Amino acid sequence: MISQQVAYVTTSLLKAVVEEPGGTARRALNLERTSAGKTGTTSGYFDAWYIGYTPQIITGVWVGYDNERTIGFAETGGVSALPIWVEYMKQVHQDLPKLEFEVPEDIVFASIDNETGFLASSNSEEIVRQAFIEGSEPKTRTEETEDSADFFKQDLYD
Repeated sequence: MISQQVAYVTTSLLKAVVEEPGGTARRALNLERTSAGKTGTTSGYFDAWYIGYTPQIITGVWVGYDNERTIGFAETGGVSALPIWVEYMKQVHQDLPKLEFEVPEDIVFASIDNETGFLASSNSEEIVRQAFIEGSEPKTRTEETEDSADFFKQDLYD
């Protein structure tokens, strides 16, 4: 079993798949309620899926054939499975209240510079709000790092 804090941080990351520009599950916004999830596609477009959830219900949708063959070029989870998921979830949530995911104790939020992974500064161009288990959040600001723009290009074994 995982802790409530780990579960929440995971949910927060999977919400970004829906909410952030460039997320593969942006179409889930059509549900018009908080959700999180993950798209998936196999090589050769044999299978596509979306597994998503709200605070009340989790559902997975798979699109494919029983025998291995393509479902069509560019038929990804976000294109093939996600629209089915959205329509189903709209139906099963009709009489349910709109809820947010409950934030457990010991969760903190930080504004992160999406380019560097450090705390955002006034120089940050793209900022994302991320959840952390208290004590694990970054402590360094982007402007405090030396050559921070190349952080992700550095060899980890230097």
